[in-house]
Amino acid sequence: MNIFRIIITLIVLVQFYCTAQQQYLVIEQYNQNQCGGDIITTIFYQTGVCYNGLYVTCSNKSQTATISTYLYVDCSSTPDNVANFNVGSCNGYDSYSCQAEVNFNQNAIIHTEYFNSSCDGTPYFAQTLSTGVCSSGVITLCDDKTIVTTTYDYLECTGQSSSQYSTLDTQCEFNNRFGAKAVCAVENSY
Repeated sequence: MNIFRIIITLIVLVQFYCTAQQQYLVIEQYNQNQCGGDIITTIFYQTGVCYNGLYVTCSNKSQTATISTYLYVDCSSTPDNVANFNVGSCNGYDSYSCQAEVNFNQNAIIHTEYFNSSCDGTPYFAQTLSTGVCSSGVITLCDDKTIVTTTYDYLECTGQSSSQYSTLDTQCEFNNRFGAKAVCAVENSY
């Protein structure tokens, strides 16, 4: 009976430690060089887990992060490619940081992916697309059901425009081994 309690206690401690150590590599992409202007996209990669052939690390202490790409989705082979990043720095249009949790921006379309079919808990991957911001001649807006993508003649979002409407599916969709969903987080809809 005592051995059973010890094993349960160890399992709980390991789960607590792993949860407490959970971290994300965060890549923010800007619409101007040297990380100027507005943030267009923010990508969150959970570290220390394999998913879809990616294994990500991030360390504030060493100020380094890596994204390793594998041939097999379970990361069982040697990496095909390893990309290295300097945490806390800007490289052209991208900045890199390590964060303990996923923080969503207001006024964004948010896509999240989970290790379960119900999209519950903490996502292993998240990506936000800022709405109402010009990026290379395109402005995207959304409400709880629709995404509107407006393309302009010029990169500064001027000139004539045309809009494309698409449905925003906010239900959790289970695909193969992962659940995914998208939501529109805006203060005011279009």
